[in-house]
Amino acid sequence: MASQFPVRSGGVATLWCKSLDVQILSMSLHHIDVAIRGLGVLEEWWFTSLYRWLDNQHRTLKGELIHDLDNRSHLPSLMGGDFNQIWFNYDMKGGPDKPQHILDLF
Repeated sequence: MASQFPVRSGGVATLWCKSLDVQILSMSLHHIDVAIRGLGVLEEWWFTSLYRWLDNQHRTLKGELIHDLDNRSHLPSLMGGDFNQIWFNYDMKGGPDKPQHILDLF
């Protein structure tokens, strides 16, 4: 039986309930950045969904994107998504060491 929905892999999505006031600030194939109002606890806060680049040669772009997004807002914030990142090489079991300057970007 064929699915009524196309099959896709990869990408990022952000879902929210109708009672929230959500404003999309920016988005790309690798992130969705939103300001949220309506939770009652905080007047406004910021949420970013992240999806990683699939190839290792673009791994620094993830760190740069996080850094750029973090510097854009003064709001309380939360990031979620596919980080798949270690902070230090000793956190990893097996495989070659990653350059520390790449890890430091995260």
